[in-house]
Amino acid sequence: LGLSRHDRLRLDARDFDAALEAADRERVAAAEVQPSLADGVEAWLERTPFVSTAGYRFQEAYWQAVTDLLEADAAMVRANPAMSEGDRASELESLATARRTFDSLFDEEQHRALREQGEWRFSSAALQAALFINLYRAEPALQLPFRLLSLLMDVDETLTLWRHRHALMAQRMIGRKVGTGGSSGFDYLRRTADRHRVFGDLFALSTFFIPRSKLPPLPEAVRQSMGFRYAEQSG
Repeated sequence: LGLSRHDRLRLDARDFDAALEAADRERVAAAEVQPSLADGVEAWLERTPFVSTAGYRFQEAYWQAVTDLLEADAAMVRANPAMSEGDRASELESLATARRTFDSLFDEEQHRALREQGEWRFSSAALQAALFINLYRAEPALQLPFRLLSLLMDVDETLTLWRHRHALMAQRMIGRKVGTGGSSGFDYLRRTADRHRVFGDLFALSTFFIPRSKLPPLPEAVRQSMGFRYAEQSG
């Protein structure tokens, strides 16, 4: 799927594959140098058409809608006579934080820094395309891409649920004893459920969803290019 060796929790001082036979370790090593599913998904998203085409730029239209929403919320906070000065300052700071969060998706320098810190996995271009697909999923050309992204999240969620159940089973059966694979048992398994995620970026995108009523309409030329049209042939 794309869980790298660097992202995995270590079994004390050992790598996750330390208990494998030599032949199996070689198979794991060979698989790790090949492009993963996550690599393929990122490259596919970066090739998404419609995000920037025919004079239309999703980034600009979306950012203007977000700016309008945040400024409207800030105006309501400032005009609310029932709020104390402390509450007003707190709400305005929350809106400023929200704006910085939105900036992190579209500002290349901020995104690069957060990616180096492990906050994001996918490139800025891939994330913007995934956001575009989610927001405009009703368009015919985006329905299958949206379904694919949803299924990838299903895979990640199901594996996480399995890890949580595995951790609970280990706690129930052996308590805090060392696990059979040499790990710390329950604590190790619980932490893998939190950390061993491949498509966490897709889950995080919901932070950037805006009400459909505020979604910028697509230009007609872009909408037509994203639809399925039937042209009747004249006799």
